[in-house]
Amino acid sequence: MLTTSGSTGLPKLVPLTAGAVERFADWAAERFDLGPGASTLNYAPLNFDLCFLDVWATLHHGGQVVLVDPDAATNGRHLLDAIDDNAVTVVQAVPMAHQLLADAADDAARRLTSVRHALFTGDHMPARCLARLPAVFPHSRFYNVYGCTETNDSFVYEVDRDALPADGVPLGTALPGVEAVVLDEDGAVVTGPGRGELVVATPFQSAGYLGADPAAPSPFTDTPAALPPGAAARFYRTGDIVRRDGAGVLHLEGRNDFQVKVRGTRVNTAVVEQVLLDHEEVAEAVVLAVPDPVAGHLLHAVLRRVPGAGVGTLGLREHCARHLPTAAIPSTLRLSEVTLPRTSTGKVDRQALDRILRSPRPEATAVRKEPAR
Repeated sequence: MLTTSGSTGLPKLVPLTAGAVERFADWAAERFDLGPGASTLNYAPLNFDLCFLDVWATLHHGGQVVLVDPDAATNGRHLLDAIDDNAVTVVQAVPMAHQLLADAADDAARRLTSVRHALFTGDHMPARCLARLPAVFPHSRFYNVYGCTETNDSFVYEVDRDALPADGVPLGTALPGVEAVVLDEDGAVVTGPGRGELVVATPFQSAGYLGADPAAPSPFTDTPAALPPGAAARFYRTGDIVRRDGAGVLHLEGRNDFQVKVRGTRVNTAVVEQVLLDHEEVAEAVVLAVPDPVAGHLLHAVLRRVPGAGVGTLGLREHCARHLPTAAIPSTLRLSEVTLPRTSTGKVDRQALDRILRSPRPEATAVRKEPAR
């Protein structure tokens, strides 16, 4: 039994069959060497789908699991010691955890030589963080793992440690047995290069939410009409907007529920977040769209700078202007001095940030607002 992250709404209960879990455990064990002698770091809570690999696949195939104390989950030195002291061979975590590890490793002049497989998932991996990982994990292979809680992992992309991508890590190739299609705005299947919503069916997915209102709209759907006979009978609409390039590789561009109109221009707030995160002095960034009677929506960004950073709102606006259309530049920027609030799964808690933005004044101890210039 899993739950969705609840980062944008009430968490949903996601039940999975024993067969679905075992099929995934068998794939993960073979791909990441999770048999006897393996040691995995469990950074995620047990209601998060990362645990299928971290905990259940590892234990099912005879490996060891190293549990991270939740109270120390943001302590990079604690994570560093847990990996070193237990000769961890597999690390799977959200990008924030990899950033904590990189900072702690540099501060202590240490390297994690036991790790053979380092996986990042659940969020956009900033290019500057990725660039630091080969030094932190000198003997590791690197992977971007993509999937929804409802479907479990669907794609994996192995990153060449000697040729790191500078313009975002692709989603990669589909796992064995996974069917993936891209649907355009009219619901037609995109067969070649193009963009649209990613719809998948996996051998590891749930049949639906527990206790869901049968009259409510569901992302679980029947086989898209344009697919040939023999396709899976039950697909899941991920809500993720992807682009398929000429080589057939999928690239994540944002989410359809993050698309809003700003002064008549369609803007994807996830794209704006990625641009902000690509600034070398930004550690965290969240962009929220607040309804506005004139503009349709206004974009408000909350950011945490890296320690010692000197960039202000003017520099960040100039950075956005180089990479985004005018409508996509946030109307306000709030600079946080502390880590942004997180859900239990390690994702940014957008509901908490929305309450801060709508409050009559910023929370002085946590967030400082700089005026637009």
